Amino acid sequence: MRRTYDVVIVGSGAAGLTAALKLSPHLRVAVLSKGEMSGGSTRWAQGGIAAVLKASDSIQSHIDDTLVAGAGLCSEEENGRGAGRERVEGGGGGGGGGGG
Repeated sequence: MRRTYDVVIVGSGAAGLTAALKLSPHLRVAVLSKGEMSGGSTRWAQGGIAAVLKASDSIQSHIDDTLVAGAGLCSEEENGRGAGRERVEGGGGGGGGGGG
């Protein structure tokens, strides 16, 4: 059976799935994965949702930790204040993880 798509996304990690979610709902989108959709690295990625819960902690320390852990692969513009808001409100994922 032949199928036609407007967009093909290679990788089913957080970045690939976020890209798929951001595309127009009028487009036919295919997400390609090298294995099962749940078999990628994203769920094993360091991080998750972090919050400042103690007076000894700060938002800036979370940003700094992310930049250190990113080893030069991320920037404060991508991971600074409010970056998580888009991921929560937009329903997308964040971070790397290597795709699926």
